[in-house]
Amino acid sequence: MIESMITFFQCSSLETVHSFYHDCLGLKLLKDQGICRIYQTLSGAVGFCTHLERTSSSSIICFVLKDKETVDEYFKKISDCGAEMLTNPAEKEEFGIYQFFARDMEGNKIEFQCFL
Repeated sequence: MIESMITFFQCSSLETVHSFYHDCLGLKLLKDQGICRIYQTLSGAVGFCTHLERTSSSSIICFVLKDKETVDEYFKKISDCGAEMLTNPAEKEEFGIYQFFARDMEGNKIEFQCFL
């Protein structure tokens, strides 16, 4: 049985990643492998590595939150941390979610959403 999942992304600066994902978002550093850092979430992990090649611009790191108020809190939180805000929080009826998009300091597209 699969116990967990890690999704990896390319980055140029592990310190920039750490500042955003650990210091701003509060994700626990699960493992520092020197050229990769892995951050834990409740349902898996996200890793960033300096040796990987950026191969797709269509990837999205999506964080699922408990409700609309928490989505709004994260909108303010990551905006204050310097993320590039791409959209304001809004309901997407076709998906049954409330969400927004931003870019982290490495240019990765990130989404924060809750199910309605």
